[in-house]
Amino acid sequence: PSHGLDPADYPLVALRRAAGESGGDPVVVAERDVLLTATLSRLTRDLAVGKVDPRGLYPEWNFAPRPGVAESVALLEQTLRAPDLRGAVLRLAPQVPEYDGLRGALVEYRRLHVAGGWLPLVEGPTLKPGMRDPRVVALRARLAAEGDGAPPGPGGPAMFDAALAAAVGRFQARHGLEADGAVGARTLAELNVSAQA
Repeated sequence: PSHGLDPADYPLVALRRAAGESGGDPVVVAERDVLLTATLSRLTRDLAVGKVDPRGLYPEWNFAPRPGVAESVALLEQTLRAPDLRGAVLRLAPQVPEYDGLRGALVEYRRLHVAGGWLPLVEGPTLKPGMRDPRVVALRARLAAEGDGAPPGPGGPAMFDAALAAAVGRFQARHGLEADGAVGARTLAELNVSAQA
């Protein structure tokens, strides 16, 4: 799960049952071997190249094709030859800082979801610096939930001040939006994506 993989995609109940079976029945041994091998093959492929074919999401993206049977078998054989199976499997995941950042964000968003997430913001006219609006109080709370807190200035919590505009700008930049510090329709839509999503 810490890699964004869903345990339900793997036959955990069958694996546990097979691991507990004993005896020398060759049929049971063969079935267990096939189950373990197929599951490990799927896990190694999912960690190494992901579960989703990017071209299925964005046909115009130019990605290398997903590995075929020969590549999957070679990956599995390489993993099985390693002296430390667990370490070999974990090394299949991307070894770049961006991936580590995504894993950290996954942990944080799961924590936020369990803690109750945040309430959606009410639609209305674009919120801009200098405005006073009751929705600004909710905006402050929403940004604080993700660590973009902006304590109210002398104008009070309903005043859209410069510190709040800077916090909105940081949020916008992280979400690929124009960092103008105003909360229009696109920024509001991103703010209203739930922690669970």
